[in-house]
Amino acid sequence: MGRHLVCLPPALFVLHSSDMDAKRKKSGVPPSGNVVLMRLVGSNLKRIRTQKGLTQLEMAEACGFSERMAREVELGNRAPSFISLWRMCEGLGVQAFEFFLPEEGGEKYSKRKLLGQLKEDVMKDVAKRFDQHIE
Repeated sequence: MGRHLVCLPPALFVLHSSDMDAKRKKSGVPPSGNVVLMRLVGSNLKRIRTQKGLTQLEMAEACGFSERMAREVELGNRAPSFISLWRMCEGLGVQAFEFFLPEEGGEKYSKRKLLGQLKEDVMKDVAKRFDQHIE
């Protein structure tokens, strides 16, 4: 059951949308590591789905999702939870790492840059939460 998740570092699952990402988008600043990862997972989900000849509805049913959730994850607007990622692996017959493969022909991000940005975002989030508890 857990065999799909063992090959990924836990930091990859700090995927969530934040107010900071919305501000970055408005100001033209490049997206954070979280948004980049959500887009990467979404584009790979779409690639895998189309390679298997599935519609979004068929994929959603295979993964135990609503069609809306499948569409939101595929568009990179929603991050899958651990359970959802496991369901995607089981439903599509793939391993978790396949959702994190670099895009071919699309935007490419170096591992170092992506992990560096993710670390920066996580540290900012931790500092923000810490400050909230101190006040």
